[in-house]
Amino acid sequence: MRSSTPRLLDSSTPRLLDSSNLDVTCDHYHRLDEDIALMKDLGVGTFRFSVSWARVMPDGRTLNEDGLAFYERLGAKVGVWTTLNEPWCSSLLSYAGGEHAPAHTDPGEAVAAVHHLLLAHGLGVKAIREAAAARSEEPSIGITLNLTVAHPADPSNEADLDAARRIDGTANRLFLDPIFRGAYPEDVVADMAATEDGDERCDMRTWIHVGDLEIINAPIEVLGVNFYNGQMVAAADPEDRSPLVRIDKRGRAHLAAVERAVKELGYVPNSAARMLVTQRTDTVALMIPEPDLLVFTDPFFARIAICLSRVLAASDIQLVTAFADSANGSKRAAAFLRDGRVDGAIVVSHHRIPEQLDSYLSAPLPVVFIGRPFIEDPPPCWVDVDNLEVGRIAARRLIEAGVKRPAIITGPLDMVAASDRLLGFRELLSAQGMVPFEAEARFTPASGEAAADELAPLITAGDIDGVFVSSDPMALAAMRVWKSHGIRIPEDLRVIGFDGTEAAAEAIPALTIEG
Repeated sequence: MRSSTPRLLDSSTPRLLDSSNLDVTCDHYHRLDEDIALMKDLGVGTFRFSVSWARVMPDGRTLNEDGLAFYERLGAKVGVWTTLNEPWCSSLLSYAGGEHAPAHTDPGEAVAAVHHLLLAHGLGVKAIREAAAARSEEPSIGITLNLTVAHPADPSNEADLDAARRIDGTANRLFLDPIFRGAYPEDVVADMAATEDGDERCDMRTWIHVGDLEIINAPIEVLGVNFYNGQMVAAADPEDRSPLVRIDKRGRAHLAAVERAVKELGYVPNSAARMLVTQRTDTVALMIPEPDLLVFTDPFFARIAICLSRVLAASDIQLVTAFADSANGSKRAAAFLRDGRVDGAIVVSHHRIPEQLDSYLSAPLPVVFIGRPFIEDPPPCWVDVDNLEVGRIAARRLIEAGVKRPAIITGPLDMVAASDRLLGFRELLSAQGMVPFEAEARFTPASGEAAADELAPLITAGDIDGVFVSSDPMALAAMRVWKSHGIRIPEDLRVIGFDGTEAAAEAIPALTIEG
């Protein structure tokens, strides 16, 4: 809007940490129609807004027709007028507390501001009522105050009682009494007059002229109350002149009382409300890009979930599990991580599927892989065993057991674990002049059975006398198949598994590293 003069806030913005200014705020003047459309979409039934006097009367005296025309469009639609919003903030907090514009710390200015704001309220009530009468309108008129409740920290302590009286006086009665009773509270006037020795500006009576209180006491229909919280008030330590608030013994006792009440009542914080403030969910996702059947039959996943839950329990972080074993699942997983539903993710049993890995690597939160990602330049956030060495150890143990014709049943070769175990197995055997038979499986019992059936004729013919099966569940399934073919373990065939599961150790014969 044209012809708007500087306001107190314009000169106060340099104090902001990020050097923000008020050149453009919500821009309601230029976006009125758009704002109304937004409110309509939201189903808003009431709209409270403020009139900018710097726009209505740029120099404090001359009316600005542009400003009047803008507010005129809304005038007839206003059912409730409030003259001021929280005058405590724009007087005591602004001129004595130094927090709001103009950020002064002059008690005399603050007392003057209190009276003149209340006088402006009374004059505003009169002007609005006269303007409404000229239009044959009868709006409700009032004021909005931010009131509080002051409790003495120790009700038996006279100093604390007096401190609570003072807070109640300056926060509540200093504004309520002149508006509804036509007089300032005598005890508050006396308190303020004594704040600065010899400064008559701190005496409210200095600013009151004949007729002022009658104007302030004009009848109103509405009292708006902004209530934020109550206050526990303790008297200041006479030895401590610091303006800072400190938690003393009474403060700590009060905190302990609150904590006891929370425990006795079984109060549970509203986690959804906390999330809005902290932007945290206190949950971590365990992402498993595998079919549900595999997840619930392979003990590997159960052990991962149990270990993670135990670690996270110490920090009250919850573990949630999400499956993403298809293209659609990958899209859902990407959205799950992108939308802020968890604070981090742990990805286990992932495959060489570019779009799947991209969805994890591009997530706007910490992601850790269990198993090295199958890409040329993997990120640093992964943990894994040395699967190359696993393959070498398996080959070495088979050779030590007297195996001359080894074979391997691998896991899916689009996974680093299976691929590296195969490479390590080949590497050590190659140094001994051996080339293994190879059969690929999927780390599932069913695939282990299929691979075992494929190798059974070779074993029966004496072409294979030792097998490294890349996981215990596959190895146990393969052993059942070989036994059904009359193949004796370990007499006819040495078998080595990997995982160290209880089921493998309890198998007959036990599936140990010696097979």
